[in-house]
Amino acid sequence: MSDELIRALEARREGYREELAWHRFLFDCYTGAGGFEGREKRPPSETWGAAATIYAAPDSYLTRHPREDDAKYLRRRESAHFPNYVEPLTDLKLSYLLRKRATVDGRPESIESWREDVDGRGTTFEELRPVVALRAAIFGWCPVLVDLPKPEVDPLTAAQASELGLSPRAIPLLPANVCDWAWADDGTLEWVKLRSDFRRRDGWNVPAIDVERYTIWNRETFSIFDVTRQNGNPRATPVDVDRAHGFGCVPLTICRHKSSGVAEGVGVPMHGAISIANRALFNYVSQLDEHLAQQAFALLVMVTRASQVAGGEVEVGTDNALSLDPEAGKQHYYLAPPATVAEVLEARIEKTIQEIYRMARVEYQRPTGGEVSGVARAYDFAQTNQALSDFAAELARWEAWIDDVVGRVLGVSEDARRAERITPPTRFDVDDLTVEIKQAIDAVSLKLGPTATARIKMQTVRRLLPDLTADDEETIESELEEAGLEEQRSAAMADEIVGAMGAAMDPASSPKAPPPAKRDSKPVVDPSADDSPPGD
Repeated sequence: MSDELIRALEARREGYREELAWHRFLFDCYTGAGGFEGREKRPPSETWGAAATIYAAPDSYLTRHPREDDAKYLRRRESAHFPNYVEPLTDLKLSYLLRKRATVDGRPESIESWREDVDGRGTTFEELRPVVALRAAIFGWCPVLVDLPKPEVDPLTAAQASELGLSPRAIPLLPANVCDWAWADDGTLEWVKLRSDFRRRDGWNVPAIDVERYTIWNRETFSIFDVTRQNGNPRATPVDVDRAHGFGCVPLTICRHKSSGVAEGVGVPMHGAISIANRALFNYVSQLDEHLAQQAFALLVMVTRASQVAGGEVEVGTDNALSLDPEAGKQHYYLAPPATVAEVLEARIEKTIQEIYRMARVEYQRPTGGEVSGVARAYDFAQTNQALSDFAAELARWEAWIDDVVGRVLGVSEDARRAERITPPTRFDVDDLTVEIKQAIDAVSLKLGPTATARIKMQTVRRLLPDLTADDEETIESELEEAGLEEQRSAAMADEIVGAMGAAMDPASSPKAPPPAKRDSKPVVDPSADDSPPGD
């Protein structure tokens, strides 16, 4: 029974193992870790955490030349330098994406309150969103489990969970944690099998035991099994079997960067093709460095008699020198690779960098040094804007999904959950924030009054500082309203002073304004003046 259980637990969904290697490469390309590192290696826990035991790290992403011996390849691998373009391009796009907020209508109050602490450790939903968005951008999709603290009541219903004050916890996972699943025809999960790894140690003087924990979630229940391995022999232990969870659905939500259009749940990464191009760039740079090293330390070609080499008087080889026959009629000289090889590699590196920016749809370099017009810049960013809009729609879809799962266990009615509407933003223009600030400044200059002016200023503050807390917003609003009232009081006081001064002055002694100057019947035109409309 134990062997059958272990085989069932170790079963994986179709394409899981290929996806594992692909995702390891994508994450290494974003962080510059794993096979992109040189001599200095960072600990796996720094980047992967507990998932380091699931994702296998390759030795190197450098392509070995067919005629490259072990010593040369090892030296080149240890001195490798990775010019990382994936990380800044990903962070750049996410900065535009997360700057905008979706419009939400009809969100139940209990769900709104839950968003102030989504994991029981004080993390807000606004802090969770960028974590999930980044993982979805890197891997293509990010699973997020909604769990409850272990209750004493079994079975557990939504009403009992609400009465016990059990607050749902959102736990962002990695795609590698999702071992297997089944989807129903309506696009909902029938069940899912998750794996998490940890190390258990009962005491400081007791050897640690690595544990693979498998959790199988169904629509109504979940089961937990631990698999340990001692001396290569796996052993499965039931921890909790068929316990009710009260969600009424499989509480796993998925945020995608972009739908694959083929498989349910999984998505397409933001920079998959760019990561492959960046790996090629990694190899080109390594090859160029190796070639420059060969040029800096040219190979000595020296006249050597065969008897000297055979007798051990002179040691020559491809690493230090080459032997030249005395009958060749040549003197000692240094042999260096031709400079054209470096020029070709440099040109290829430049083209690859341009290709990376082209695929990322981010402006790389203009052929002229002049300023780019706003229309041209908006055109360049149009495709990126559409890609960000699609990602924003997926984020809104996931946000509605997790609200529905949380609402179920918080006792929110189905009608109230369905009434919630999340509308994602659709504009992510590079100049969008600048334009909005200018519009706010222009509106304020219209002297609309203290209330309207304060509201416009508050709207601008929210755009500039999207991560404001509710307390900060309330404080700023109070300060703006007080500033508006102060302006009113100052203006009224100024009017009173001017009026008092006008009444105290003798009109007869008041200075006369100079008479208007006479103008000719024909206007004087300055031939050097430019009469073109402003902005032309």
